[in-house]
Amino acid sequence: VLITSDDSFAEAMWPVVQKAIDFVIDLQVGYGEICWARSEVGPLQEALLTGCASIFHSIRCALALAALIGDPQPEWELALGRLGHAIVAHPE
Repeated sequence: VLITSDDSFAEAMWPVVQKAIDFVIDLQVGYGEICWARSEVGPLQEALLTGCASIFHSIRCALALAALIGDPQPEWELALGRLGHAIVAHPE
């Protein structure tokens, strides 16, 4: 979208991005880390620092897309804050 300025593509992809980010944030546990997998009973209680860092950036990009579309996602902002805290204060 930044390169092509194709707002119609952004709008068409918004539901996919929204569902993907919601799925990922549903895996958030503990200090704010995001588990790397889900089992039949819920998130596996293991998170990877590199995965969490990548997810942090992805959520920031998704929030930028949400702003472009005009569909604010305050719960994503809260999840992003918790994830940032986990990365900085609890890298273990």
